[in-house]
Amino acid sequence: YGKYKYTFDNRCEEIPELVMGDECQKIILNTKGSNESEVERSLVDFLHYIDNSSEESIYSECDERLKHLHRKIHEIKSNEQMGVSYMKMEERDRLIREEGEKSGEIKSIISMIRIKKEKGYDDAKIAEDLELERDYTVKIIDIINSNKDKSDLEIAELARFL
Repeated sequence: YGKYKYTFDNRCEEIPELVMGDECQKIILNTKGSNESEVERSLVDFLHYIDNSSEESIYSECDERLKHLHRKIHEIKSNEQMGVSYMKMEERDRLIREEGEKSGEIKSIISMIRIKKEKGYDDAKIAEDLELERDYTVKIIDIINSNKDKSDLEIAELARFL
């Protein structure tokens, strides 16, 4: 709708005039708004800065809090040690995401192996159907058999280093 700010509150879907009364609001901000006259100038400046955080987006009349934020961001970006820390943090986050994806894949494999075992498939047939190495499949089946009380996710954690 082209607004910079959208404010929502808890209302009854069936009776829109019936408000929950908990005064809880959700505010959604949009950097691409076009209704500058309807919101505070400081919010518009901030949203423009978020969209384009450059020196040019900070002008002399803008909010002091925004100028302060820009100075702090500039200090952080120019600090080599902070840059190294940021890169390490990014790498750590990437590794965590990859581990999560791998656990999800292993969980799916474990689930499929369980289903095929319950249907009476032998190890070789399961490995062939799932296009897995037979040794790997046997190791997963051994972990499943010795941890019958564990969920697929718990088994995936046990099997993720195979």
